[in-house]
Amino acid sequence: MISVALRIISLSQYPNINIDYRAELLRLCQVSHEGVTADEIAVYLLLAQRIEQAGDFLELEPHEHAVLLHRLQTQRWNLIVPEILAFVREFAEAGQVTE
Repeated sequence: MISVALRIISLSQYPNINIDYRAELLRLCQVSHEGVTADEIAVYLLLAQRIEQAGDFLELEPHEHAVLLHRLQTQRWNLIVPEILAFVREFAEAGQVTE
């Protein structure tokens, strides 16, 4: 299992704006501007349920982590801030830890 901390961080350039890791991951599972297949819908619905039920850490199977990491790395972001890079990097590095 891969464990990802579900943190909330403030943006240094915009202190009143936060990146909520749980909310961002949920959004990836609930909205797709490019569209998804029926098979992908089933995967994303299960992932959304797991994210919603997680405590401070999200436990993922390697294939689930890979699906979310791909979405994180390919989605278009509205803000250009270093905290987004840190979020994606943290998520990617969580998958590199071996038990």
